[in-house]
Amino acid sequence: MAAEAAAHPCGTCGIGRVVDSTLSVPGVTSLRVVDASAIPTIASGHINACVIMMAEKASDMIRAAVSAPAIQRDELPM
Repeated sequence: MAAEAAAHPCGTCGIGRVVDSTLSVPGVTSLRVVDASAIPTIASGHINACVIMMAEKASDMIRAAVSAPAIQRDELPM
């Protein structure tokens, strides 16, 4: 089931249907879906916070997969 409103489409390739729990597309190397289309169920409210949370979690999973050191906020260029 996918939903589309004027500004909030979501669920078009939900977790468990198109992507796995790590947001990877099975059978495709080095491809992750990290946007509202991967939300498995339709949210009743604004999806911005959900997408931000997914992106934060995905960046943690990708960083762990490549064993890259975390960048601290105080180390970011201004």
